[in-house]
Formats: sequence, C-alpha cells, structure tokens
Amino acid sequence: MTEVYLSIGSNVGDRLANLQKAIQMLNVPTKIDITAISSVYETEPVGGVKQDSFYRSYIDAGSFIGDHGQLTSILLILVINVLKPQR
Repeated sequence: MTEVYLSIGSNVGDRLANLQKAIQMLNVPTKIDITAISSVYETEPVGGVKQDSFYRSYIDAGSFIGDHGQLTSILLILVINVLKPQR
C-alpha cells in the first residue's frame, strides 16, 4: 500500500466549484479513500505570468491499494475532466 496525499488547485472559472468537483470525482468508488480534506487557501501566482489567484486544497487519500499506474490513470482522468487548463 502507498500513502497518498494530493494537492489540488484552480485559478480559472469557478475556482471553488472546480475543487469541489475534483474531490467528488476522487471520492467515487475507486481505490482512493479520502480520509481528510484541508481548508481552501487562496494563493497568489508566481513566475511573472499575469493570472488570477489560485484556490488550493490538500487531500489525505489514506492508503492506495494498487499500483502506481492505476493511481496515475485516476489522476489523469481528474486533470482532463476537472482541472484542465483554460485560456
């Protein structure tokens, strides 16, 4: 088993709704069992590119039963469906 901690964030569209949707998608019957979710924090962007501030949250997903390939697949689905970049 692998201990899993995730950091999620959004700075486009409805930032809070994006975080909530990401958590819902992770919390469906998969091998990820969310055991704790942090508060939402607003942070300023870094790197000189003009953009909106970020909403960030952190998830303790407990123990993941499976291989790293499965975890990577779950996270890619999340990025593609919820946290995809918008320009």
